[in-house]
Amino acid sequence: MKKARAEHLYAIADGEVIPEPGEPTVVICLDEFGPLNLMPHPGR
Repeated sequence: MKKARAEHLYAIADGEVIPEPGEPTVVICLDEFGPLNLMPHPGR
């Protein structure tokens, strides 16, 4: 369900689909990737 909704919102943002009443006309995407901690690991 989430994938289909995300693809529909992308289609609205790209202008491929006309938004129906109550749907957003602006889509904001955020990355949920948190901070990256570089830790050395033994090995070659």
